[in-house]
Amino acid sequence: LDGASDEGSTAQIAKWLGAPVVLVIDVEAMARSAAATVLGFEGFDTGLEIGAVIANRVAGDTHARFVRDAIAARCHATLVGAIPRDEALVLPERHLGLVTAGEGPLTPDARRRLAEIVERSVDLDALWNLARSVRGASPGDAPPPAPPRARIGVARDPAFCFYYRDNFALLEAAGAELVFWSPLTDRELPRVDGLYFGGGYPELHAAALAANAPVRKAVRAFAATTGGPIYAECGGLMYLADALEDLDGATHTMVGLLPTTVRLRPRRLSLAYTEVTFTGATPLGGAGVVARGHEFHYSRIDPPSDAVPRAYRVRRRHGEEHAEGYVVGRALMSYVHLHFASNPALAERFVAACAARGVCREPAPTMR
Repeated sequence: LDGASDEGSTAQIAKWLGAPVVLVIDVEAMARSAAATVLGFEGFDTGLEIGAVIANRVAGDTHARFVRDAIAARCHATLVGAIPRDEALVLPERHLGLVTAGEGPLTPDARRRLAEIVERSVDLDALWNLARSVRGASPGDAPPPAPPRARIGVARDPAFCFYYRDNFALLEAAGAELVFWSPLTDRELPRVDGLYFGGGYPELHAAALAANAPVRKAVRAFAATTGGPIYAECGGLMYLADALEDLDGATHTMVGLLPTTVRLRPRRLSLAYTEVTFTGATPLGGAGVVARGHEFHYSRIDPPSDAVPRAYRVRRRHGEEHAEGYVVGRALMSYVHLHFASNPALAERFVAACAARGVCREPAPTMR
């Protein structure tokens, strides 16, 4: 329910699907207050069904009984689980949220321990029966991959790891063969028609990215010399800029395609759902194309000169608008993470722009 309205929330999606909600509440230092919390959720939006409750960070059996009895006495929903407090299972956090799964904060032993705790503490049969009670429409199948007509290099490593997986599926459905590679460790670009840089943590790996000069120069040449299409969002924008200044004030040389310096800040500068309207030609679409996504970053850029065309008119939830996104040659760079499912033509146009280069017609290289 968090936000100015239910737009874009889990609650809104649950109502669209006619699905009950399993409410997980932190009951540390609570007893009857847990029932008040559940009752508040039940009454806040009568169009939403709270089907079950799981109590988290329970101190012990007596605490669990207090919470269960209070909820049973005052609420419609049933407590189906009481997960004990276990500091060993607390996931580490940093400035953009939880440490990513790819970095292994949950070891195999921790995953086994978590599974054992859930099996012991949660009525899984009750959850299964609740899920089976849903009578909504069955989800459609993911679009099947089309025969490849373009090869797109996707930067994926600890520096570039924020992607909507739907974007990959839509690119493949439009005829893309995705080639994953690492700007951190690879010494050359894969042979591809286009490049896709997602978000991530380039600021945590700025020195290593700067040190990999062969790849930085190859990316710049791909765009500036051969006119290869590039789509870069958030962390990708940071990498394609001239330089990245970290929180210690150290400046790291980046690709140098976007004439600006990106500067990290200790506080979050943007967190919002966005809607963009394209204002000119880009590899993803032309003027008038509308798409949606989000912004979430702790950095800002020195505004590039007006000679660098802006790609979008960005509107946030409360209606404020600003020009954003930058086009250099056939490269589109922006802080906005676009969700291609908001306008599947984005993927189709990007694949078409990449296919025009024709590399995909050559034999696929063997990647390390």
